[in-house]
Amino acid sequence: MSDIKRVTRDDSATEQQGTKEKFWYGEHKDKLCKFGKVHGENWAELIAYLLATQLDIPCARYQPAIYTEQDRESIKCVVSESFINRSKGERLINANELLAKYERSYEPSEIYKQRKYTFSGAVGLFKVIGLCNGLQGYTPIQQFIGYLLFDILIANQDRHHENWGFVSSSKPLYLAPTFDHGASMACRILEKERVSRMQSADKGY
Repeated sequence: MSDIKRVTRDDSATEQQGTKEKFWYGEHKDKLCKFGKVHGENWAELIAYLLATQLDIPCARYQPAIYTEQDRESIKCVVSESFINRSKGERLINANELLAKYERSYEPSEIYKQRKYTFSGAVGLFKVIGLCNGLQGYTPIQQFIGYLLFDILIANQDRHHENWGFVSSSKPLYLAPTFDHGASMACRILEKERVSRMQSADKGY
């Protein structure tokens, strides 16, 4: 893990996607500063990144950071460098965009309780897209299944259709590295509930 970065909002650009406060900054607007809704989301993001690295899972890189603003208390956050090379014309195509393209009745703006967002539908994307690459020597399907197994390992609750996707470039599409793991490892619940769940004989709990 690298040293803690210092971040300010000077010359920044707002990131609209998602529910957490975040913004792009830096000379090329290629660094994303993100604030966890609760204190645990920051460390969850960092630990998930380190675990993914050890497991050889393609993953967006995260660093601990401190956001500072004049006359305000410093705020802990995380920083992630963009895996999109905009200078080469690359862009991220979220899964919901493609699912809506190939399934007419699919509602791309409906993140939660989206009944048509299924495992078979997601896997079917790889078939209809055709030529597509994976990262780090994986096929796209291997990489995608790796994401789902990783979600199980870290108890990630947030693999909705805007939290994975493909990168478009001059070459064939490739499956983007996994990103946004702030809702993992039970970081949002209090210690009392965490202990209760670990000790419960109720499998549903």
